[in-house]
Amino acid sequence: MSLKGNLEAEVEVKTDAKTIHDVFSCRPHHISNMTPEKIQGVDLHEGDLGTPGTVLIWNYVHEGVPKIAKEVVEAIDDVNLSTTFKVIEGDLLTEFKDFKATVKATPKANGEGAIAHWHFEYEKLHEGIPDPHSLLDFTIHMTKDIDDHHMSLKGNLEAEVEIKTDAKTFHELFSCRPHDISKMSPHKIQGAELQRDLGTAAAKLTWHYVQDGIAKYDKEVVEAIDDVNLSITLRVIEGVLMEEYKYFITTIKATPKDNGEGSIVHWNYAYERLHESIPDPQSLLQYAVEMTKDIDDYHGIIFYLEKRMSLKGNLEAEVEIKTDAKTFHDVFSARPHHISNMTPERVQGVDLHEGDLGTAGTVLVWNYVHEGVPKIAKVIDGDLVTEFKDYKATVKATPKANGEGAIVHWHIEYEKLHEGIPDPHPMLELATHMSKDIDDHHINQAN
Repeated sequence: MSLKGNLEAEVEVKTDAKTIHDVFSCRPHHISNMTPEKIQGVDLHEGDLGTPGTVLIWNYVHEGVPKIAKEVVEAIDDVNLSTTFKVIEGDLLTEFKDFKATVKATPKANGEGAIAHWHFEYEKLHEGIPDPHSLLDFTIHMTKDIDDHHMSLKGNLEAEVEIKTDAKTFHELFSCRPHDISKMSPHKIQGAELQRDLGTAAAKLTWHYVQDGIAKYDKEVVEAIDDVNLSITLRVIEGVLMEEYKYFITTIKATPKDNGEGSIVHWNYAYERLHESIPDPQSLLQYAVEMTKDIDDYHGIIFYLEKRMSLKGNLEAEVEIKTDAKTFHDVFSARPHHISNMTPERVQGVDLHEGDLGTAGTVLVWNYVHEGVPKIAKVIDGDLVTEFKDYKATVKATPKANGEGAIVHWHIEYEKLHEGIPDPHPMLELATHMSKDIDDHHINQAN
């Protein structure tokens, strides 16, 4: 009984328990890449990786001496994350009648990393054989190397973009309206297909996009939405990125700028590469930055159009007159040069500048007094264009139903140069009073 023994040791690792278990149960042939000074190779001799009964041949260096061990995978427990190896041939059997090693990975209580537990069961050939403390120490250091390797495959990349779009609008786009992004950055994003309700955690999105000229797709699950801090976290669960990364998590946060104008968009990638030859996703981060700028440009255009629409306006007014509609229409269409005789206090002259009276395309120069100030309007030039980008006045005379007189309808369409310009109510009032003066003139002539 004194020849039999048990040795145990634990080591804390930052790598998650499932990954550590997966290395020993399914990917032992990768271990030589993770700890090359200790393990020169783990070759499949018989069976299938990831299944009990598989026979492996380990080539390793222990205490400076190259050694070999042929082991059978005796048990794999994917629930408790443990793998048991039994040595059936090699250097260890020159000192041990039986040798069995079990490695078990247990998630840490705080969810960060794991505890790797090694357990040796053995029977020495005779009492002169020392207990395998040095081999246990060897496995602990090997485990640390494996952990370091996986930590070196993990990474974080960050980037910030200043945009003019407000933070809430940008956040709502990714959290509630990602399907609209293809309209804003069509050369990059071809579409975002929804599988669950937008704006909720656990919603799934499939992105179709073009990067480096190649059409790609990725399916992501929404891990978290923070409507207070305006952030959203997405985890890739399927697609092109999963061919190179064990996990890939994107967090997008929009923060209002201190001056209240625009925001800062912060992109964060947390990932683990499948192997060292996979590059860090710098190009994808640059892609995200450019997409953000596309989205901002789109909102800038929309803002500009909305602002322009807010500068546009319409004003209307009606005046009842006793003059018949045809006569009134004739004044403005064919005899505008007579208007100064009918309302001299308001209109000093209407001169023909180009074309023929009574025809479309004719250019007139109006000299008038508005709010006590003499002004000039060529409609396409003059005082009005100092305040308005566009200005159009339409006057329509409609016979009254009883046949006595008419209704004069004025309609002014305009676009102000900026928000500080008031709507042209005084000009509409001027047109109304001018119409009354013209009516009075014709009534006096009739009498």
